[in-house]
Amino acid sequence: NATQIVLGSSRRKAWQYVFGPGVGATVARESGPDLDVHIVTHEEVAKGRGLPQARGARLGRARIIWGWAVGLAGPAILAVVLNTVDLGLANNVLLFLTLTVAAALLGGLLPALVSAAFGSFLLNYFFTPPLHRLTISDSKNIVALVIFVAVAVSVASVVDLAARRTHQAARLRAESEILSFLAGNVLRGETSLEALLERVRETFGMESAALLERKSDVDPWTCVGRVGLGGPVKRPEDADVDMPVGDHMALALT
Repeated sequence: NATQIVLGSSRRKAWQYVFGPGVGATVARESGPDLDVHIVTHEEVAKGRGLPQARGARLGRARIIWGWAVGLAGPAILAVVLNTVDLGLANNVLLFLTLTVAAALLGGLLPALVSAAFGSFLLNYFFTPPLHRLTISDSKNIVALVIFVAVAVSVASVVDLAARRTHQAARLRAESEILSFLAGNVLRGETSLEALLERVRETFGMESAALLERKSDVDPWTCVGRVGLGGPVKRPEDADVDMPVGDHMALALT
């Protein structure tokens, strides 16, 4: 019985909307005339999201779900259909291979590997003499099943590698953008140190960012500027990530 929805403004930049309309626009479109959608501004509006994570899922959640569905349900349904139509073992192998390739294109490596194993089991059990047994009497059929699994694994590996390369390219573009922004602001002197540190903190998904300085290698570190939560970092070694900035300065991220 909700009548109103309150959302925070998106942190995405203008160029990021080429990948989709965003949460706010989607909610407004799907809510219909009975729901009022309110967009609330905040400090992070249009400042961009963090960098793409170096690890984790490289494909969207929906694609992975569809990959598992095609990789598991597809071979089972195909086996039922082929039991009613005699197309021959060669055609059956090609049809099962098509499903495995589809699972690889949708869900990546793991769903495709499972689909290849499941498909080879169904081919062996239902379509390779002797039927309904896990044995193969003709050596040619063994070769066909081995080739089927090899091609399926190869295609899945290529798709997974392509997804990984795409993810790395997205991260490099994001890193290039933030470095260009920071360098330009430093040269023009338009942004305060705290604002620059805040941009670095959010870009790399950290809780705090601090710039430390010391006069020589034997002097203690002093904090020039700091943003974020948590206690102060006294030395670069105490941070989760430390990056030298010149000879006697360091950027400490936690």
